[in-house]
Amino acid sequence: MNHFFMLQNMFVVSFFYWPMAYGQMPGDVQSDGEGLETMKNPGRNMAYLSRALDERRR
Repeated sequence: MNHFFMLQNMFVVSFFYWPMAYGQMPGDVQSDGEGLETMKNPGRNMAYLSRALDERRR
């Protein structure tokens, strides 16, 4: 999937593990501590990329 984005000259945010959390019923994801912690890393990377791109536009 990432190959498609890179072939289109799109930015791909990196992460160290699959960013997902699991739950069977609505709200179950809130109890998946490992999944929520795993998703913080790509969130930080996305924020960093967004700030860096914004600074380049100025």
